[in-house]
Amino acid sequence: MMHNGAMPDCGTALVIRARVCPEDHETLREYHRKNCMVLRDVRGYRSMTVWESTEDPEDFLMLLLFDDDRSADEGLKATTEAGPLVESMKRVCDPPDVRRTRLVSFWGPAPCLFPLGTVVSVSFRTADPGYGSDLVDELDRIFSELSFLPGFLGCAIGRNSALREEVVGLAFWRDEPSFRQSLPHKHPHQVRAYRKVMG
Repeated sequence: MMHNGAMPDCGTALVIRARVCPEDHETLREYHRKNCMVLRDVRGYRSMTVWESTEDPEDFLMLLLFDDDRSADEGLKATTEAGPLVESMKRVCDPPDVRRTRLVSFWGPAPCLFPLGTVVSVSFRTADPGYGSDLVDELDRIFSELSFLPGFLGCAIGRNSALREEVVGLAFWRDEPSFRQSLPHKHPHQVRAYRKVMG
């Protein structure tokens, strides 16, 4: 249902995880505001949203969407060259984990259209060499089944541009209870949940 028949390239996402202390959340909010202003001038930029872990108040996820890898690289360059912007974040968080992900499937509204409080579940899985496409198919089947659950809003599947066997899965939920009900009693792969707080 999801990626079969979808556009072969649905854009590129920068999936960024960073740790920010609670007392510095306002700095993160200012970073988001200024970053959006910088990115507005980047051709191919779509949106930036910020999500806070439902379990760890210092764990944040940022999703930046672009038309393609080139615009994603230009966007990343633009934000890193915005001196005061970068310095403010260096003071409040550890070096972030940045993954450039080529989206092979995107179903549902864009993340920027979801209201604050929406939840995204995130999984990073690595296939054996040569089996990345099989893992995409498996995740596609899982999301097809989840789409029938109450509270399911959409999903995206992507492959890490630097490590093609790593597959990123994003599922969007109306709220945390909707996400929790989707988890099997025993889930072999780590799935993190984040609540939308900006964007």
